[in-house]
Amino acid sequence: MNNLISISLILIFTTLIGNFFKRIGLPIVVGELCVGVALGPGILGWIEPNQFIKTFSEFGVVLLMFLAGLGSDLKGLKKFFKPSITIAFSGTIFPLIMTYFVARAFRFNFSQAAFLGVIFSTTSVSITVEILREMNLLASNEGITILGSSVADDIISVFVLSLLISFTGSQSNENAMNIVYKILGLVAYFVFAFVVIHWLINYIMFYTKKLFSPMSETVVSIVLCFSMASLSELCGLSDVIGAFFAG
Repeated sequence: MNNLISISLILIFTTLIGNFFKRIGLPIVVGELCVGVALGPGILGWIEPNQFIKTFSEFGVVLLMFLAGLGSDLKGLKKFFKPSITIAFSGTIFPLIMTYFVARAFRFNFSQAAFLGVIFSTTSVSITVEILREMNLLASNEGITILGSSVADDIISVFVLSLLISFTGSQSNENAMNIVYKILGLVAYFVFAFVVIHWLINYIMFYTKKLFSPMSETVVSIVLCFSMASLSELCGLSDVIGAFFAG
């Protein structure tokens, strides 16, 4: 099917079904997920998940997290740092252990059970943000705590997955060095993000306002969003984390 028609179908059905789910008291994002299942190869097969659709969806998630960052309070995230980390560890370790033992009960080997545990311990930050935004709770104490724990969960999952690969891989020395490089990359990213947030952003946006183009601030903001999202991926994190910190 033509890519433009596919996008049109997605926009039409997600709007209609999302509105229906909102009317019956369910989150809009749940309706949007159901539309994806229905229109995809699983049921109707109207939309093929090709590279264009994947790229288009990636843009949407990155911009969603950028908007979430714009509406977030960095001081609030610092204030609720400890409970967010506690929730993140609980939400990572408990599902990982429980899934591991369930998988072992079904006769999966150690590596398979451990990888399943990592999969079930991860959190979808974008869906969490969308539900909190819809409920107008993103700026609340509870919302900040949940958002902070979701971001921390994503970072913890990267470390756990890296450790798992090092223990199950055949070249232990090379895997150990990869973990060291990944940790250094994460530290470098957050140091860079700190510098950008506290020093460069104000100067960049100040001079951007002096440009004659009426869309200059929007364009520069999107460039910063995509740049930090790309850098986040290069450092081993998901691009949504970079987009969030850019916001």
